[in-house]
Amino acid sequence: MRLFFVTDIHGSDLCFRKFLNAATAYEADVILLGGDISGKHIVPIISRGSEYQADHFGEHLMARSQKELEDLVQRTRDVAGYPYVCEPDEWASILGSEEEQHALFVRLSLELVTRWIELAEQRLAESGVRCLIGAGNDDPVEIDEVLGQSTFVENPDWRVLDLDDFSLISVCDANPTPWRSPRELSEEEFARRLSALAETIEDHDRSIFNLHVPPYNSTLDTAPTIDAEFRVQYAGGEPRTGPVGSTAVREAIERFQPLLGLHGHVHESQGFTRLGRTLCINPGSTYQEGTLRGALINLNGRKGVKSYQFTSG
Repeated sequence: MRLFFVTDIHGSDLCFRKFLNAATAYEADVILLGGDISGKHIVPIISRGSEYQADHFGEHLMARSQKELEDLVQRTRDVAGYPYVCEPDEWASILGSEEEQHALFVRLSLELVTRWIELAEQRLAESGVRCLIGAGNDDPVEIDEVLGQSTFVENPDWRVLDLDDFSLISVCDANPTPWRSPRELSEEEFARRLSALAETIEDHDRSIFNLHVPPYNSTLDTAPTIDAEFRVQYAGGEPRTGPVGSTAVREAIERFQPLLGLHGHVHESQGFTRLGRTLCINPGSTYQEGTLRGALINLNGRKGVKSYQFTSG
């Protein structure tokens, strides 16, 4: 079985299309998007007379025709923004209400996931490739209903799935973060629920743990240290870093010793390591550049992980 794993694309249309294309390009049997699929911010495209204006990543953008507007919308989607075309008064009203901002963000997230599922069904439904897409700690819980409606795309979160000779368990929640994201568990609750799920698998020689957050202090979870105001801390002119992974994840991997651990969450910690006999992988993420980072893994029912490599494109 050839498995292609990516994570943390945060709403990038371009990265998602590359994810689907990888099924053919790499001749994968299973493609798995491990979490944090929704975008991070809304980009207002303001109608001003005969033109539209937007500011994105410090760049002032303008459209003067319907075709230019369509191009601007797609350009925004490709670099992980939620384009929202509106009048100045409407946007001013939204900015004045946190409730309206949240409701709009959730609605745009639902539209994104719906569009992506339809695209996956169009491109892959007849291919024989299994397409697994799970949410992550940053994703609104409302998208679960959309993920659950597809007869083709499978949501693996908090389930055990059979992948030929292997058992896949997936947990897309994270341990507590400074951002208080939508899907977080205390380490104690995380450990209890993860252990209960893992105990349902009889043969961990053939199990794969798709756990969005990496194991604590594993080199796959090294991130910049921030203060209470979310400012990066420096020492000697360099950003200070430290482990931010989950102790519950590490304890589960050390206890059950699955064949493979698949992780994300910490974008800057691409790499692999071993905890006992378990190979743990974090492909990293550079979604904001439109570059899809992934891991291509060849598995064999008798030999386990035959080979693996990182991909970028």
